[in-house]
Amino acid sequence: MFAPRYLKEGRIVARNAAKMLRYKRDLLAPEKVGELQSAVDGLEAACRQRDRPQVATALKTVEERFQQTFPPRSDAAWRENVEVFVVAIVIAVAVRSYFLQPFTIPTGSMQPTLNGILAYPT
Repeated sequence: MFAPRYLKEGRIVARNAAKMLRYKRDLLAPEKVGELQSAVDGLEAACRQRDRPQVATALKTVEERFQQTFPPRSDAAWRENVEVFVVAIVIAVAVRSYFLQPFTIPTGSMQPTLNGILAYPT
């Protein structure tokens, strides 16, 4: 709680980088995994030593190596916004069809019409 901001940032980046590495480990070459893991370990060691310049250097190294390995996707903001809108529309249609417009049959005489049985005069 009372740790300096640079230590908090270093620990957060190290934790998220380790999570990303675990998530993508099977897609990377073993040399690349070792390189990224050593960068994360260096950042964690610098945070344990509480050396501000060393933490800043290790933090920059981790960020550069991860950005080289996992470049940001193009149009990620558009993709996410489209996904949010699609999910919102699906939820709105589901709520509307199941909660706001449930139709009931007031009498039994209307039930054949609902089922599609229509009487035509001959």
